[in-house]
Amino acid sequence: MKKFCIILIALFLAGRSSAQSCLPEGVTFTTQTQIDSFMVNYPGCVEIAGNVTIKGGNSINNLNGLSVLTSVGGNFTISWNYLMTGLTGLNNLKSIGGDLNIFGNTFLTSLTALDSIDAGPIVNLRVVGNDTLSTCAIKSICDYLASPNGTIEIHTNAASCNSPEEVDSACVYLLYRETYPEPAEVIYPNPASTTITISTPTTPDKNSFLTIFSIDGQKLIQRQITGQQMVVDVSGLSQGIYFIRITNDRTMLVSKFVKQ
Repeated sequence: MKKFCIILIALFLAGRSSAQSCLPEGVTFTTQTQIDSFMVNYPGCVEIAGNVTIKGGNSINNLNGLSVLTSVGGNFTISWNYLMTGLTGLNNLKSIGGDLNIFGNTFLTSLTALDSIDAGPIVNLRVVGNDTLSTCAIKSICDYLASPNGTIEIHTNAASCNSPEEVDSACVYLLYRETYPEPAEVIYPNPASTTITISTPTTPDKNSFLTIFSIDGQKLIQRQITGQQMVVDVSGLSQGIYFIRITNDRTMLVSKFVKQ
């Protein structure tokens, strides 16, 4: 029995040592070989404590060698990579503790691989000069735009990812397609002609906001939510369908209503 316990403890310690924080000074990848050899050169490294820069020019074409990464403690920069079309290999990344910078990646088309990142720890967001990048409306980016911690710089990318407003509008449609089931009394009356009442199930926090968008994504009304019930004047809106986004520090909800 004693020998069995010793074996279990040894296995537990081995498991802990196989997944660890590393590289407090950060790391810069400039070649595909460095990416492909990451797990060999840094065995057990899944949480990079420092900054990470991926700047490969005409060398790096995929990031599969980084598939073990779960977090970056500092800034994460993906820049001047001319062969990458996507970020597959970063799908297991859950946290970035500094700035997220994505710029100068000529043929990058989508940020989908970064969908699982928690937006909360991200400080500043920069997505600039990626000529063919059109898919920016992913959950992590949408969450950050709804409740940013710092500066936002999004421009000179492809259509749908050319400004914070474009991405924010795309996020509204993304979230509505995923649709959060909500009780009918959250927004009433619906349809409405003069006012709507928003009823939230919990007491709002200081960062609770309501935003009304037109069907084409234009932001029309924004109000801070201060109580569990809030009356909003919609008499100035034209007849049609509108989206309502409700955000706070924990959740995001998108619903729609009809203006008569």
